[in-house]
Amino acid sequence: MNAAIQASKATLPEFLRVLGQQDTATSDFALKVHYDDGPEPEHIWLSGLTSRNGKLYGVISNTPEFTKAVKEGETVEVDTSKVSDWKYVQNHRLVGGRTIKVLRDQLSPEERKELDASVDYKID
Repeated sequence: MNAAIQASKATLPEFLRVLGQQDTATSDFALKVHYDDGPEPEHIWLSGLTSRNGKLYGVISNTPEFTKAVKEGETVEVDTSKVSDWKYVQNHRLVGGRTIKVLRDQLSPEERKELDASVDYKID
């Protein structure tokens, strides 16, 4: 998992470049951000990414378990130094999503099949 996070951090500029292109073949842009202000650290996905005045903003996409700093549905400014993963879908294929792939690889074949059926893109 640590290698996936480091690779995501190293390639964040690639993600930001594609995000800025607004290509119709790409969709579902999201960033995973690390929060460590609760009793345990956690990583939360942000979607609905927008840029205003040179700053990046996203919407908290899931219910935080530990942090009290954010709530699901809240729009927050993204601290890019806290990004632990990024993803988007291009031509119905997941690009990035390294932590998703690590977790998917740990699933049983049945669980993996269920996950794959729950998304509308291919995870390689």
